[in-house]
Amino acid sequence: MKCLIFLILPFIIISTYSTSLAQPRGLPVNHEPGKCYAKCLMPEGSLVWEEIVCNNQVTNSFILELQTALKNRNYYLGELDEQFSED
Repeated sequence: MKCLIFLILPFIIISTYSTSLAQPRGLPVNHEPGKCYAKCLMPEGSLVWEEIVCNNQVTNSFILELQTALKNRNYYLGELDEQFSED
């Protein structure tokens, strides 16, 4: 259960703050229109741009797809209910 939290928590944090991270500080040089990006702090201390899931793409079907993929890999023990939860 704790593994799932550590896997999903960064996704939720990045998704929640994607607009505030990407917009004020510009975009990567090779950005593609319509895609969302965030600057990520790497373990060695460098900042790199990473493509992330845009807030408008997080739908119930996306959540179900994510839950199913995690469940198939034994990282999600909750119900497949199309809702983010602490499970």
